[in-house]
Amino acid sequence: MADQHLQAWTKPHALLGRAAQWGCVVREIDAGMRDWTSLLGIGPWILVRDFSAYSFTHRGETVLPELTVAITYFGDIQVELIEQRNDAPSPYRDFLAAGREGIQHLGFWPADFAAARAAVEASGHAPVFFAQPNAPVNPTIYFEAPERVGPMIELSEIPEPRKRAYARMRELAENWDGSAPVREFASLATLFA
Repeated sequence: MADQHLQAWTKPHALLGRAAQWGCVVREIDAGMRDWTSLLGIGPWILVRDFSAYSFTHRGETVLPELTVAITYFGDIQVELIEQRNDAPSPYRDFLAAGREGIQHLGFWPADFAAARAAVEASGHAPVFFAQPNAPVNPTIYFEAPERVGPMIELSEIPEPRKRAYARMRELAENWDGSAPVREFASLATLFA
């Protein structure tokens, strides 16, 4: 039985590649940014308070979580902090309601999104949360993982404009001199412009 389970995960691992992101849920994003910077010396944080360009579905229900997100890099790993400002159903709210705070998901950006999604679903892990941008790309999908694993699995399709923006963020983090630890953008549109 253990070998069968291990074989089921071989294909998703090959399709997912390395985790590109640590997705962390925090109660207060400002405190979260300070804690991560203090702990690892990372920054600057790219802060976005408006995610109205997305539509969200949680366990089959359309939901409207109000989110603030901050992103920086720790080497090649993107660190994403997420604060939910309302009580709409979401994996973030569920995570906090369970008394947790910290790493909530591991983000993967597979080259073949459809194949990676099919492999994760075939291994028995159901998609529970969809974040669909107002763009012609696949939604970001969160899959439940066994409690013994911990973090959920997130699959995202990363189009070229976002890849370029993330590359600039990574370069900014690599060369950061400690000044202006938070760089705020009004919306995703202004960030990716």
